[in-house]
Amino acid sequence: MKKKGITVKNRLWISPALIILSLVILFIAGNISTNLSEMREEYDLTATTYIENAPPLVAFTTVALGGFRGILADILWLRVSYLQDSGNYLEVAQLSDWISKLEPRCTEIWSFHAWNMAYNISVMMPDYEDRWRWVNNGIELLRNKGLLYNAGAPKIYIELGWIFQSKIAANIDDANKLYKKKLYDEMTTLLGSGYPDYATLTNDPATIKEMTEHYKLIPKIMQEVDTKYGPLDWRCPLTHSTYWGYRAKQSAPKEKLLIGDRMIFQSLAQTFLRGNLACHTDKDTKEYAPNIILLNKTISAYQEAIKTHNEKTVVTAYYNFMYAAINTLVKHDMIDIAKATYAQWQQSALPDMPITPLDTLL
Repeated sequence: MKKKGITVKNRLWISPALIILSLVILFIAGNISTNLSEMREEYDLTATTYIENAPPLVAFTTVALGGFRGILADILWLRVSYLQDSGNYLEVAQLSDWISKLEPRCTEIWSFHAWNMAYNISVMMPDYEDRWRWVNNGIELLRNKGLLYNAGAPKIYIELGWIFQSKIAANIDDANKLYKKKLYDEMTTLLGSGYPDYATLTNDPATIKEMTEHYKLIPKIMQEVDTKYGPLDWRCPLTHSTYWGYRAKQSAPKEKLLIGDRMIFQSLAQTFLRGNLACHTDKDTKEYAPNIILLNKTISAYQEAIKTHNEKTVVTAYYNFMYAAINTLVKHDMIDIAKATYAQWQQSALPDMPITPLDTLL
């Protein structure tokens, strides 16, 4: 029987072969690592990326702790969850601030932190002025800090818009009238009126600087919003939610545009339906009329979203708005406009969603 085994001759070619194979594997691994690094940079997932204009503490933790920041942030998140369930919102605010410094690129952290300030902590304050400070703190956290580390993040834009839309414009908080007045007065001081003259603004560098640096209101984008959906009153919170929805729509990938469109048509719909009630004015808010100027542009916003997304929920929202709009017009004796709006609704009606007969609405 012939004895099996590796001969000296075989060893002479196996060793070079293994060396060559190792080099090939190392080369492939190097290419894969380079591609992964490029993808991490592209999608902003590199934890140790230098953050421009970052405060010293954020810059230090970014470089010094590296990947361990995530572990520490997870531990703090567990503590935050426990405190949140216990209703200890003030300590949650402090820990959330630490977490945001550990993970400044995580938009969920900024959203949670701002939500906690604007919704949970604010309602603990019996004094309405104190409530407004916490609501405004939530806005400034997202707008002046969250966007610093996550420029162009649709999530931050939407969260900002949501505070204006639901916390300030809606009636879920007893202090909502004060919130509206505070915003109204603030924007009047900044812009002079609710309808800025964009041509004049270009000759006022001090105002432009405050608008762009503090409020993140870009005059060019404001004008685009006004042209497409307005004229809008910039003292009104729903105008600001429209603006942030538009910013989200500009920066979101195509498959996520709906969230921006939804905020836009919801804000426009409420601005039209509620009229004076949507914005602080010196008039008696018990007497209001729909904002007729915005009717056709609101309808266009719905129809554009339906065409773009082909989403059943958007169609349903459009039907609900048209029903409410016609009812509101009838209630205010604007019968001719109600009939014209109904005719427009008829033309865009889908076979599987029949509309309410006009006589029933009238």
